[in-house]
Amino acid sequence: CLHYALDQAEIDPFRGLFVYSEYPSFILNEIKTRLPEAVQFDFIAGNFLTMQDARRNANYLKLHNAHLYECAYTSTITVLSNKVNTIIAMPNCSNFAALQTNPEQFLYLDQTQLDTLIENEYNCLDELSKFVEPGGKLIYLLPTVNNKEGHFNVNKFLKEHENFECLDQKQFF
Repeated sequence: CLHYALDQAEIDPFRGLFVYSEYPSFILNEIKTRLPEAVQFDFIAGNFLTMQDARRNANYLKLHNAHLYECAYTSTITVLSNKVNTIIAMPNCSNFAALQTNPEQFLYLDQTQLDTLIENEYNCLDELSKFVEPGGKLIYLLPTVNNKEGHFNVNKFLKEHENFECLDQKQFF
């Protein structure tokens, strides 16, 4: 779905690219295959384990153009002091898309946990939106089939941020 988003958004990665992701192997591999090596970009991992995974993947992929940082999305200002043209947000989510290969995952997530995840996803989107330059793009990706995490959060965000518009909203299975 990232390749679709990158194509549809018609981003210019040379004007600034910032990535916040809890799924570094997926997103770094896509960046490696889709963007020129000359593109410098910042990648934030939200926690220590995600950062270790990001470093491992960046080294394996020989991504010398990636600047890796570890911090919560709420501390983005410590890493990103200027607005950028494109932000890709891929926060932690229920990962319901993995149910196909790991059906027991559903048994370990209760409604309270899901509500907390959804609230954190929205807060991540809200926080990162502050760093998108006027006319820039905010790409929101989630590996889930849960509409409340995707469509609900996008619609809520658009109602509260009238300076943003939705270019496309797709769900892939």
